[in-house]
Amino acid sequence: MGNMKSIEELNERRKEMGLSYPALSKLCGVPAPTLQKVLSGTTVSPRYHTLKKIEEALFGSRQETGLLRERAAVYQTGLNRSEEMTSENSLPDKIWSIAGKPQGTLTVADYEQLPDDERYELIDGVLIRLEAPTTEHQRLSMFLSAQLYLLSERESCGCTVLTAPCDVQLDEDDRTIVQPDIFVYCDEDRIDAKRCVGAPDLCIEILSPSTRSKDMLLKRYKYERAHVREFWVVDPEFRRIVTYVFDREPVERSYHFSDRIPIGICGENASIDFGRYRG
Repeated sequence: MGNMKSIEELNERRKEMGLSYPALSKLCGVPAPTLQKVLSGTTVSPRYHTLKKIEEALFGSRQETGLLRERAAVYQTGLNRSEEMTSENSLPDKIWSIAGKPQGTLTVADYEQLPDDERYELIDGVLIRLEAPTTEHQRLSMFLSAQLYLLSERESCGCTVLTAPCDVQLDEDDRTIVQPDIFVYCDEDRIDAKRCVGAPDLCIEILSPSTRSKDMLLKRYKYERAHVREFWVVDPEFRRIVTYVFDREPVERSYHFSDRIPIGICGENASIDFGRYRG
């Protein structure tokens, strides 16, 4: 097995990162019961490809500061904040009278039964209620969507700018429907009359106190895994924008509200002048 990490090293790393078996399972794709047997030593001769998946999830195959800890926090957040975000008790009775299934097992078919007067996202089978946006959130959304529309027209890049509430079947499976605050598709075939299917080229999430953890951790992880090309996090409280470029080796950059921000989906020289925002 060459330089493969030992079972002891893998287990120590898991404990250091604070990962439960279900959380690690989400990261590496190995079923939680199998993980428990391998890392506890119950499985005497685990398969090489299983160990490789665990090692890559725990130690990483890329040199990216803080990424593994953030990925760990993504699912630990959902597990540890169950009363706030993911439990049946946190959702109205009328929702559970419709779905009638435990969190983590819900599908797009269940999502489609929800009433239109409230907004939800479905992430990995978990239903998450969305709060009403603030006025600052809406100012930023209007500014950015207008700037992106004008940029797309000016650069003739053939992209479509859309805003929430609009459903995106992100992973093209039946367990995840998200509503990015602003998103851009450069492939019209991914947009139909009901919803968008597949990863947008650009997603922008505008933070609020109720969405900060979800947008910065869970949404970032989901967008990267779905092969979204670019992801922006707009933070009104600290007046900064963090951008992630995923279509090559992931690159993270931070900008202030006064900066000009490059946007790769419309060419190498395209950018948005955030200094024009007057919020």
